[in-house]
Amino acid sequence: MRFASAATPSWFRRLPLAAPAAASAHGLRMLVNLVIIKMIAVVLGPAGLGAIGNLLSVLSVVMVFAGGGIANGIAKYVAQYRQRPRHMVRLLETAFAIGFAMSGVIMGISILAARPIAIALFNTASLWWLSPLLGVAHFACFLGTATIAIANGQQRSDLFAAISISAYLVCLPAAFVLIHVFGFAGAALALMFMAGCTALPSLWLLLRAPVRRVLRLRFHHPETKQLIRFGAMTFISALTFPIAEILVRTAVTGSLGIEQAGIWQASIRLSSAIMGFCTVYLATSYMPRLSAMTEPDTAFHFVLRTIIRIGLIFMVIAFAVYAARGLVVPLLFSRTFAPLEPLMGWQLTGDLFRVCAYVIGFFVIARAKLALHIGAELVQYLLYACISIAIVHAGGDLADVVRGYVLSNGLYFTIALSWLLLRGKQMR
Repeated sequence: MRFASAATPSWFRRLPLAAPAAASAHGLRMLVNLVIIKMIAVVLGPAGLGAIGNLLSVLSVVMVFAGGGIANGIAKYVAQYRQRPRHMVRLLETAFAIGFAMSGVIMGISILAARPIAIALFNTASLWWLSPLLGVAHFACFLGTATIAIANGQQRSDLFAAISISAYLVCLPAAFVLIHVFGFAGAALALMFMAGCTALPSLWLLLRAPVRRVLRLRFHHPETKQLIRFGAMTFISALTFPIAEILVRTAVTGSLGIEQAGIWQASIRLSSAIMGFCTVYLATSYMPRLSAMTEPDTAFHFVLRTIIRIGLIFMVIAFAVYAARGLVVPLLFSRTFAPLEPLMGWQLTGDLFRVCAYVIGFFVIARAKLALHIGAELVQYLLYACISIAIVHAGGDLADVVRGYVLSNGLYFTIALSWLLLRGKQMR
């Protein structure tokens, strides 16, 4: 069953450059993300960017865990069930039932606990009205991520590009108006809008999809069990790094000040943008292909080749960014973020270890190894949080914190690669 095969705009399917357009769609997403962060940095300064950091962390959870965090499961099983229409329908019915149920729960919490959430995120109850909008952003993000996951499972790069390009071209001017007119509250609204902006084109595609006519919201037991397994894995991923971020940011703010926390936050956002160019390939192409492989030895060698390929690609990107750091930092943020420039070499080195570890992590996800994934996530971010906080409490400066980022990611990649090589040896 070809989900949404007729839903892609005909003008887009006729484009001879549809595949490169899909690749550049993620670049547009990252560009819009960085431009919005730059607007916040220019209008609110490092202190403002540091103050809105908790919302950034929560939104990263919202985007990963939207609808129960089952996007990777949708992509995996859509790839497996491409020639099995009955299984595909059961999967999609269950996926949307889980997504709508989880979105309803999150919406209810965001309304009932609006004031405590506002105090936790913004350090004031006066912005309580933003909390329910966070619930809306979560639901919108689910619609977008579910549709993109279906497209990824069927390796429909044209759908991914159509959704991303149309959504983010609308998002940028809206964010500009919100930030410049409404200040801090507008910045929060802009970030929430960016998190959920793929919902509108996704909804348009879903309503036009032929399979929509046979779908009902139902919980089928086998498919529910399969997707909840992926939701549990995503739940751990969605919580571990943002919680580690919040803990490290709190330590940096308390010991080094809000200005240094803003510089640190900028380094994290820059890392996310750069690594995104590699992780989009892992999510849209690598994992669906890996999920379809039935021979363990074939999958093992495919993972090793991907680690080398991704590592080399990232090194080229990182070298270019580092060489142009004097232009990149003022361009993406502002001149007040100049202290970030000497830290970028260390930051990019840590990112290299992290993105190579992602390749192994997606292998674990594709094989639906729940316990192993949870253990790996806890090890990775406990290393990061404990090393960073220990450095701050020992009197280290921001450069030392970034070096701790390199150390923690290097240690984790070494552990993950050792496990992979041991597994490969056992399969021979």
